[in-house]
Amino acid sequence: MKIYYVANVRWPTSKAHGIQLAKMSEALIEAGADLTLVVPNRGRGDAQAFYGLRRAITTIQVPVLNFGNNWLGFNLSALAFATSSFLFLLFRRLEKNAVIYTIDLDNFSFFLLPFLGRSVFIEVHGSKQLSFFSKFFFRKVSGIAAVSDGVKSSLIKNFNLSPGKIIVCPNGIDFRMFENLPTTEAARQKLNFPKGPVFLYAGRFYNWKGLDILPAAAEKVGERASIILVGGNAAEFSRITGEKKIPPNLIFVDTQPFSEIPLWLNAADFLLVTATKKDEYSYRETSPMKLFEYLATGKPIIAAKTPAISNVVSAEEVIFYEPDDTVDLIKQMNFVLNNQAVCKAKAQRALEKAKEFSWQKRTEKILALINEKIKK
Repeated sequence: MKIYYVANVRWPTSKAHGIQLAKMSEALIEAGADLTLVVPNRGRGDAQAFYGLRRAITTIQVPVLNFGNNWLGFNLSALAFATSSFLFLLFRRLEKNAVIYTIDLDNFSFFLLPFLGRSVFIEVHGSKQLSFFSKFFFRKVSGIAAVSDGVKSSLIKNFNLSPGKIIVCPNGIDFRMFENLPTTEAARQKLNFPKGPVFLYAGRFYNWKGLDILPAAAEKVGERASIILVGGNAAEFSRITGEKKIPPNLIFVDTQPFSEIPLWLNAADFLLVTATKKDEYSYRETSPMKLFEYLATGKPIIAAKTPAISNVVSAEEVIFYEPDDTVDLIKQMNFVLNNQAVCKAKAQRALEKAKEFSWQKRTEKILALINEKIKK
């Protein structure tokens, strides 16, 4: 099967959507697809080396003017990529068995693709507002892979789509990343971890991630443990959360290379997945890649109990806290500090659960959707 994967993304990029795109492309190629990635001519570098991929990804970079990073510039760039990628594919002699696969990294860079006369499939990571462009596109698209039940529900509601047109495919995990890691103690020494138990959060700082409760939690836990945030500095954190008072046991580490994240996770005692009820995307729609990485470590996980997360894991595998509830987070942190046997059992079940979320299994599900729809 020939697949043209059209994505409005800087390539390569260290951001989570770039990692996800790379891993999905690799898994599609390994599943037997003849894949060509179509991206804007932004970004430089060898993607195979950058992401540590087993397979090279055939990539076409189409010309797109850079209109800047503000709201207007971003949308003008998306429109430019929509036009450029469409014209590239239009004047290319597409194979008879070719399908178009795309992803919603903006709101409309994919809307022209149904005019190519090929089956179009899209991976959707967040709800979409009803507009002329979106209504046209989602009516014409052959199939949709939504990353969560929340995204699927919103698409059905907003565009009156048939549930049979949409499958739910959460993000995945590459288990190779966690092979041949040093022991926890060796990792702690290498990374100069503080003494005592460590709770660790790995990820960038955004206002929809529910990070604002961490300073109070760190202050209350006090000398019993440290919280390490890998993904930014204290100034960024304060700007995003509005929290100015940072206790000494809340430690910040700048963004690390993707390949180094497993080492940081392995050095921790407990892993944190935060979220908030105040943001619909955070509460119902996201499929956090960190959750799947955490599952694969065999470490105890404390996670916000949101529909987006609880539809993937249960209290059998993780310790839940109520989102935005500092008191409950502190309660669960104290619980894991005092109940190692319970935590160990949950972590083992989490490791088993992780096997359900390999990129290979995700790809099999998406290819099954494609094959089902193109046969009709």
